[in-house]
Amino acid sequence: MKARNKLARTLSLCAFFVPAGYLFFLIRRYGVDVPFLEQWNVALLFEKLSQGTLTAADLFAQQNEYRQFFPHVLLVGIGRLTNWNVKYDLYLIFLCACLISVGIYRLGVLTLGGTCEARAAYLLTNLLLECVPVEADCGPRHA
Repeated sequence: MKARNKLARTLSLCAFFVPAGYLFFLIRRYGVDVPFLEQWNVALLFEKLSQGTLTAADLFAQQNEYRQFFPHVLLVGIGRLTNWNVKYDLYLIFLCACLISVGIYRLGVLTLGGTCEARAAYLLTNLLLECVPVEADCGPRHA
């Protein structure tokens, strides 16, 4: 019975890594170095950075209905290191999703314990985390 329980635990652990592994494969295989939608707004920051005129006000500038200072700082920093290779932005987003997944797992262990139902809920949560569309925060589109 112990061996069967250990096998079930190992298989469920492997199932947790399948969505993340699949996303990593997709980024590696199909990720391209082309800015998409709102990433073009970051191009203006790189232009100002190259001219030496980038200010904190530029990083705090309003974009749509919000200000995104920390993402701008992060993207400009990574862009400076990678010559603005957008594929590295994809890897950073992937890393953040993995950290969110670990946080959800820890929260589940603290609240639900290590039951089979808790592992199933964690797996479903990871699938939801993977399935959130990229266009979700891009606002309305006009035809």
